[in-house]
Amino acid sequence: MPKRKPLFLVCIVCASLLLIVGCTVDSNYNVINAEEPRDIALDWLRNHTGSEAPPENINWKGKDISPFGHAGSVTVEFTSGDWEIIVSFSSDPPETREYRVEVTNQKADRHWQLKVLPDKTVEEVSTGDS
Repeated sequence: MPKRKPLFLVCIVCASLLLIVGCTVDSNYNVINAEEPRDIALDWLRNHTGSEAPPENINWKGKDISPFGHAGSVTVEFTSGDWEIIVSFSSDPPETREYRVEVTNQKADRHWQLKVLPDKTVEEVSTGDS
């Protein structure tokens, strides 16, 4: 039996490493996935609303605000000054995934809801005052 003990320990160590690596999540992963639809929506807003949209070259701070235990969907919040952008999307494959993008400035009383489609076109869901 002494020969089995080292093998058993090696199996325990390997299993532990697999669990640690498998359960590690890159918290920036969702933020990176949400940046492209955010930028597509912002470009669309700038082209359709002009100076009412957030200006270019803003330094956005993003964080994953997905509800805990709500598997299958992701919500990312971007903020800069008075501006807030919420990007929500499902875990569908990218070729069929739609992104809901809400752009809000409470101080300026502005709010837009947009949908970024898989082909990177934008549909306006609602617009106007908050």
